[in-house]
Amino acid sequence: MPPTTRSSVSPSLDFKEVSRQLESFQQVDSNRQRLVEHLLQRLRELDADLQAANSDLEDQTSIRRHWKKRAEDAEALLAQSQFVLALVDGNRYTFADQYLKNAETGGADAAGDLVEQIRGYIKERSLHEDSTKVCLMVQIFANKTALSQALIDSGTISGPGHFDDFIAQFMRSQPFMYFVDCGSFEGAVDSKIQGLFPHLRSVLGLIFF
Repeated sequence: MPPTTRSSVSPSLDFKEVSRQLESFQQVDSNRQRLVEHLLQRLRELDADLQAANSDLEDQTSIRRHWKKRAEDAEALLAQSQFVLALVDGNRYTFADQYLKNAETGGADAAGDLVEQIRGYIKERSLHEDSTKVCLMVQIFANKTALSQALIDSGTISGPGHFDDFIAQFMRSQPFMYFVDCGSFEGAVDSKIQGLFPHLRSVLGLIFF
């Protein structure tokens, strides 16, 4: 009896099912790719936020150090020096154009030069044995709105904000430098200055400009 030959029969492939599975795999891969891209984008945003926060923290630290140094300098001046108060009529004596037109350092330059001029005044009149050791406080009294408008009308400054920035820089540059806005009523500057005399003459050296 001849041997029986077994035929090998391969099961038929369901191409439609294979195609559906392939599409499903591709969709999963696409979703995974979008998720990865989303996570990477979020990571970049968080990293940017962290860098910004670190930068803000450094700025705040720098500002605190600046004001701490100014406070320490002021305390040192108070501890070792005689206190002299200079009162300036800002309606009569205005800032020179060279200072007002310099947006970068004009306010600080004006404050520094004013201090040196007052120290020179103290030295010339022998008001103190060593003018460099005098703790000097300067208060400028003026009608800020009128002064600012006059400077705008003359073309010296571009607008009120320019003068505000100048005054802020002026006061910030020295420990005891003040600009007092007296308002617009008649005699406001004289009233403010004269009102200080009874309270300060007995305890402080006074210089009036």
